[in-house]
Amino acid sequence: MWAGGAWADGTLAAGRDDLTDDCAFFGIDPALFADDDVEEGVWPENTAAVDAFLAVTTQWRVVASAAGPLFFCGLDYTAVRAGFDLAGITPSPGLWADVQLIEAGALGALNRRR
Repeated sequence: MWAGGAWADGTLAAGRDDLTDDCAFFGIDPALFADDDVEEGVWPENTAAVDAFLAVTTQWRVVASAAGPLFFCGLDYTAVRAGFDLAGITPSPGLWADVQLIEAGALGALNRRR
């Protein structure tokens, strides 16, 4: 979920600002995350899901309300499937579940910034 929120907030490349606080909360040594090979705050095992999500980030279902702000409902799954096909991405059930977690994080951030 973090990657989706970071994408929507524009902080994906900046990494997690709250890493130290999170590590302290869970009792984890922050030095474990000091891997110079990890780019943009995305762990290697999550790269495929983030890449798949980024391939379809224009495929949102959005509703305009009379009150003014837009409400992001989620990704348009039919359009996402077409986007995956065009990008050569074959989603496994695990990859799709990961993309949906990223989507959930992005939804929270997109609807919060209204």
